Amino acid sequence: MRWLGLLLAVACSATTNSASTNDQEPVDEAGVLGTNLDRDAATGTGSRDAPPAPAGADGPVRPGGMDGARDLAAAELPLPSGPCTTQGTELCDDFETGQIDTRLWTIQKNGAAKMSVDAERVHGGKFALHVKAIPGMHNIGGLMETRTFPARNNVFYTRLFAYFSPDLASGPSPAYHQGFIVARGKNTLGDAHVGLGSHGEKKFLGYNFYSVPRTEFGKTTTAPIPPNQWLCLELMLDTTGPLVRRAWIDGAEQKELFNSTADPPAPKFESVFVGLMQYHDTPVLTDMWVDDVRVSSQRIGCAVP
Repeated sequence: MRWLGLLLAVACSATTNSASTNDQEPVDEAGVLGTNLDRDAATGTGSRDAPPAPAGADGPVRPGGMDGARDLAAAELPLPSGPCTTQGTELCDDFETGQIDTRLWTIQKNGAAKMSVDAERVHGGKFALHVKAIPGMHNIGGLMETRTFPARNNVFYTRLFAYFSPDLASGPSPAYHQGFIVARGKNTLGDAHVGLGSHGEKKFLGYNFYSVPRTEFGKTTTAPIPPNQWLCLELMLDTTGPLVRRAWIDGAEQKELFNSTADPPAPKFESVFVGLMQYHDTPVLTDMWVDDVRVSSQRIGCAVP
């Protein structure tokens, strides 16, 4: 598989602001970094403008374990069956107050996107977070939380329900890269971002970005993302050993998005962003709704709000 360059606007590393209105000043973006996606999973080799991704990153899952560590088949704790209470390692927001709760969230947006809590489309209850994008612009609109960090044992799950309308943009890989759940932290070399999003083939993308050395690598799902319906997205990050990334869509684990790598060093995560983080001027998409967000120290699943 070929190396492909893209421009990454690192919005989450910018100065953040809290506000409960839609008139917030744009988040200052901290520069543009040349990065790469779609490392060859078989050889680990690449070309041109970045070093090869670490051996084992985004490659096929090995029988018997993940780099000799945590096995995908290992027993997991039972999924929660009851309501969530925001405390300790747990955060939950169904937006049923009808507004953004600035005790939980820091608003992250630029001048292109607008955000509100409205009743136009909801997954549950009466309200959901609505990110309004301008097609053809570089839109950033979402919420960042830090209150559950540092995560217990540096392991955490983020679950949300997302609705995309009228469709996601389609173009040659990796055009129109965007993130929907993006965790930020630091390792011994610099900043690290790990996310679940999409790119130009309208497929889900799991990706890791490191500022030192400047490298981004990721893999996509085979199936495209269906628009105009609610989708359950869940991302797990674990650095008890090598950094492990796992993702579930509508409760089904996406083995194609699995990643385990010890080089670059695993970060200690400091925050997680939910919403729309576009890394390019992006056509087509005008609206994203987000509802029933949970952050937890254990798997959440899709059955509970």
